[in-house]
Amino acid sequence: MSTKNQETFLAGITLSQQTMDKVGLVRDLEKDLLDIQRYVLIFKQTASDSVIERFNLIQDKINTNLSLLNTSVESDEQASVYIDRITRMRAHLDEYRNNFESVVQGRSRRERLFEDNIETQFEKNLAQLEAYQSNKNLSEEESRAVLAISLLLSEAHSHSLEYLLTPDPSIINEFDSLLLQSKEILSNSLQDTPSLNMMETNLSKLSNDFKQLTQITRGYLFLINVVMAGSANEFLYLTRELNQLVTENQQRINAEIIQSGKDAQNRNSLFAVISVALAVLTALFFTYRVMMPISEMTEVFKTLASGKGINKAIKKRRNNEIGELAVAAQVFQEKNKQTQELLEHSKNLNAQQEVLNQELAVSKKKAEEALATKSIFLANMSHEIRTPMNGIIGLVDIVLKSKLDDKQRANLEKVTYSTHILLNLINGILDFSKIEAGKLEIEKIKFSPRSMFENLLANISTKGNEKNLNIQFIVNPLLPVELIGDPMRINQVLLNLCTNAVKFTRNGSVFINIDFTQLDNQEICLKISVKDTGIGMDETQLTSIFNPFTQADDSTSRKFGGTGLGLTIVKQLVELMHGKISVESKVNSGSHFQVEFVVGTGNSNTRIMDLGFDVNIGHVSINDSGLTPLTYLNSLDQDYISLELADLDDFEFQNNEKSLLLLDIDDIQTHKALNQHIAIAKEKGINIGLVTNTQPSTLPSLLHKKWDLPVLSHPFTPRQFTLFMLQTLGVELQYNQQELGEIDTVSERLSGHVLLVEDNHINQIVACEMLTNLGLTFDVAEDGHQAVTKIVNSPQYDIVLMDIQMPIMDGYEATKQLRKQGFKDLVICGLSANAMNSDFELAYAAGMNDYITKPIKPQMLNHVLGKYLPSEPKNSLVKSDFKLQIENESTT
Repeated sequence: MSTKNQETFLAGITLSQQTMDKVGLVRDLEKDLLDIQRYVLIFKQTASDSVIERFNLIQDKINTNLSLLNTSVESDEQASVYIDRITRMRAHLDEYRNNFESVVQGRSRRERLFEDNIETQFEKNLAQLEAYQSNKNLSEEESRAVLAISLLLSEAHSHSLEYLLTPDPSIINEFDSLLLQSKEILSNSLQDTPSLNMMETNLSKLSNDFKQLTQITRGYLFLINVVMAGSANEFLYLTRELNQLVTENQQRINAEIIQSGKDAQNRNSLFAVISVALAVLTALFFTYRVMMPISEMTEVFKTLASGKGINKAIKKRRNNEIGELAVAAQVFQEKNKQTQELLEHSKNLNAQQEVLNQELAVSKKKAEEALATKSIFLANMSHEIRTPMNGIIGLVDIVLKSKLDDKQRANLEKVTYSTHILLNLINGILDFSKIEAGKLEIEKIKFSPRSMFENLLANISTKGNEKNLNIQFIVNPLLPVELIGDPMRINQVLLNLCTNAVKFTRNGSVFINIDFTQLDNQEICLKISVKDTGIGMDETQLTSIFNPFTQADDSTSRKFGGTGLGLTIVKQLVELMHGKISVESKVNSGSHFQVEFVVGTGNSNTRIMDLGFDVNIGHVSINDSGLTPLTYLNSLDQDYISLELADLDDFEFQNNEKSLLLLDIDDIQTHKALNQHIAIAKEKGINIGLVTNTQPSTLPSLLHKKWDLPVLSHPFTPRQFTLFMLQTLGVELQYNQQELGEIDTVSERLSGHVLLVEDNHINQIVACEMLTNLGLTFDVAEDGHQAVTKIVNSPQYDIVLMDIQMPIMDGYEATKQLRKQGFKDLVICGLSANAMNSDFELAYAAGMNDYITKPIKPQMLNHVLGKYLPSEPKNSLVKSDFKLQIENESTT
């Protein structure tokens, strides 16, 4: 009943709201029509385009409101009456619009007629009279006649303008009278004037045009004042009828709502009486059947909740839910006892867990201490092993510089090779221990990738040649020549991946690709790809390949050697540089390692491959071997020509001076196929360069011997490829100091007295030999305490070479003591096998002026000491670490 009342009430409200909406629409229609009439009157006066635009907007609004009104009355009882009125209103509105368009057209025609005809005729006649008046032969009577006609025409012109503003019929009569007077004067006084013969005709035409203008004006004024006003009145009449219909409908709806409210009130009163009676009966029933039994059960559960048992049985008055609740109370008591027992057991378990957690924390602390101890032990042991190794390397280098027979030299070179292998192993263990201890730091310094790439190929080429492997090394030629990062760690990653690829490849090829993507103006993502055709790995081996001291299996260690630390260190170094490493492999098909990490770029815009001038390149690869990287060719000549063998003999460059022909020669058979073509191209004077694979290794020397042409063999760096291109073009090569590398022997002898502080006897011998070669005198101290004593007792030293790790007193403490005792200007240079940024910072913080890392290289020692000691110039350079031998390094 309540729902029905509510529905009736809501329906009444809805109908009332709809009626109000209709009233609003009707009022809007009436208001909009008054607005549109106002704009029509404004247009009659101004003929403004904005008025037309506003007229159209209001009429569109009226049409929209009529559509809304039509939609709202479709379900009404008097829908047909409403729709009839709305249809008639639309007809009147359309008629009003059409009449307004006629008014606009009439007004436009009137303006064009005035501007094009009437105004033009006035100007033409007045100009003609003015020209005639300027004639000096006119009689006085003729001059007065011309002046009178001019005045009459000017006044008629003014009346025409006045008529445009105020279309008064009296103006028409005055205009006609003025024109008539002008014609009379013209015919009486100036009839025989040739130049004015046409004026009378023009005045007649002017009179006709003005008459047509007045007819047009009367026409659109009649539309506005009579026809459109009638349409508007009819429209307003219909709106008032609609308003009356809507009002009557609203009154009817209000009466129905009031009656519905009274009926609902009566129904509610009856319902309220019945509800009260039912509520009383329900309360009595609920009290007897529910509340009293529940009250009894509440007392029972209170007893159980206090931990007490049930002392008396519950009276069962009936077999129903209340009786079952009594049984549940007994079960609850039993479960309560079980819960207490479980809670007690849980407390005991928590106590045991707490003890276990404490023991686990102690064990964790012990494990961390053990790990730290192990890492420190490994670092110290590695350092202690490196010290004698540095001595061995230094002594062997000294002996190699002396006169030796071939057998002695070969044996000592093998000793050097073995010591470097052992030193690399020690460095790997040291790096691993530093990484585990969290002490390995990543530098961010500027470096050139050129020297890194050449060092890489120098390390892997020899081993690759021993196994007759083909090695290809390709770099994105747009790589910046200057990068910012940790060159030592990047080189370590490259060297580990590439040496592993060579080590685990019995036959086939190793492909090394260096690419990058530009992140922004300051950073690039360096991408390293190393792919081989070696033994490969299965899925099980791939899951553990990055674990420390682990190789694919035990047989791998026996066959290929190694500690299993290389890839572990690579992965950890890559992660320290915020990069990632991934591997794909298949047994007996090879492995593919990919590394990505971010490095910075320097301010230089120079790329790693740049000849410095334009060049034209022709390329021939009959087997599509890809020996000449197409990216290199495209970088140097975007329009390079790829030639077929059949087109080779007829091919000629327009300018041979800066043009060259590159031929890929895979093997002897390819050479035989190209033999005759090479001879023809050489006779034409074309610059020819030959590119071969790593194998067969005898092919480059055979080609060079036969053709006396530059030959470039894989692997080669971008710089070596550039040198090869320049040599092929016959360009004279000049190098700056950065390209030539470091001078291996000293260019000058130094003057001064040095104190060498070194606890290892072998390292003393090596350093003393180097100082002697530099022409320096020296004393030796075996620890920091002796060094301080010698300097205090005899302060005649020009520079101190101070080892860092020594017994009794280390180099840091000795330096601090000397600075405290006033030796502020004494130059102290630290010596250590540690080469991290933190080691340099500790040395400078202790008061040292410079720092040299072990093993000590003669050129580095000369460079550092030369900054602080005077020199005795020599006139010659002995030799250079970098030897420009294109035939050995990059060509044959």
